[in-house]
Amino acid sequence: MLHKMITGIALAGLGTALLAAPAAAAGTRHCVTDGTDLTCYADFRTALTAATAGRIADAPSGAHAAAADDGLVARLDKLGRDRAAARIVVGISFAGEDFSGSSLTHTRGFACDDPTSPVEHVLNVMPDGWNDEVESFRTYANCWARYYEHSNRTGSRYGYVEQAAELPDWLDDEVSSIEWS
Repeated sequence: MLHKMITGIALAGLGTALLAAPAAAAGTRHCVTDGTDLTCYADFRTALTAATAGRIADAPSGAHAAAADDGLVARLDKLGRDRAAARIVVGISFAGEDFSGSSLTHTRGFACDDPTSPVEHVLNVMPDGWNDEVESFRTYANCWARYYEHSNRTGSRYGYVEQAAELPDWLDDEVSSIEWS
């Protein structure tokens, strides 16, 4: 009887440990969109390599580490000033707070002129699987972003800002469209 009790306690402890393990790794995806097409990858480095057409191929494999990498941020901003670059990263949206979880890298053909005017790029409808999923974001290439509650840039909005490690409660997991200026 004591053996069964110890086994039961051990299994319960194992179950608790499994529940406490990060779940993000299993369902994490890293996608790239140009506003029309969406392609997803297993890790952030591969996604960013695709987003920059191979110009940045040594990013951290995790999105959270990449967002905190000042050198990478500087390189992405510099890429925005490179007129020869066909694809420029204007922003990255994250499914988790503090730039964590799945990521959606937004690319466009040119950088932004000014952080508040005019609107340079829009995403009127979030790609499949991304509507109401964003919890944080960061911008690049001289762009600032405004995130909207509804599609076609309607409803409540947040921004223009360069980054947000956490969206306001009323917009957290409610983003349906974005504009960059």
